[in-house]
Amino acid sequence: NNANGELGLSDLTDRSSFTQVGTSIWKQIMSQSFATLALQSNGTLWACGYGGYGQLGQSNTTGRSSFVQVGALSAWAQIGNGASGGQIAAAIQSNGTLWAWGQNTYGQLGDGTTIARSSPVQINSSSYTAIGAGGFHGMAVAYDGKLFTWGQNVYGQLGTTDFAPRSNPVQITNSSFSSVTAGLYHTGAIASDSSLYTWGLNNYGQLGTNVVPSSLYWTGVYGTY
Repeated sequence: NNANGELGLSDLTDRSSFTQVGTSIWKQIMSQSFATLALQSNGTLWACGYGGYGQLGQSNTTGRSSFVQVGALSAWAQIGNGASGGQIAAAIQSNGTLWAWGQNTYGQLGDGTTIARSSPVQINSSSYTAIGAGGFHGMAVAYDGKLFTWGQNVYGQLGTTDFAPRSNPVQITNSSFSSVTAGLYHTGAIASDSSLYTWGLNNYGQLGTNVVPSSLYWTGVYGTY
């Protein structure tokens, strides 16, 4: 689907086969519902598609059918892993600072507000090594391995053992982690000892626990796989 130009090909034509986007060298990509965020190997950050929530990082809500650079920096190191159905974007700079922009109805940008942002805003002053951007929530691993979470929590996807939303990053568990990814309403993370943890919505067995609860709500506590 390319109705909003999310393929970055300067048109709105759908594609059913792989089509190369330009000739640049790309390092990482993050697909939202109607937009795309991509990181080039030179550290520049680019976006295209629907911009109604400011998720293209252009200080406006204008959509783009070709990739436009997010700011002038070439110091981006990583963009959020996950299924960002909620139209949010998140990225880490090479100095470890964490930034987010886009829709913020549930505090999913982690800046302590529920105000949408059309340009990147820094999330507190900590340093991070990994970031996940989910449907309406975010996760990040700090340099010391501590895991932080924020945003919508109606399915326990924050792992806080409750269902209350958070608009600021809160630490969950004292375990040390190395990576994290966020789905639409569930989350997965790998601990420093390489064990895998999942939590959140499990209506399709997406937590990998071999149990699909009759209720759409999960407990919000950790389940190992």
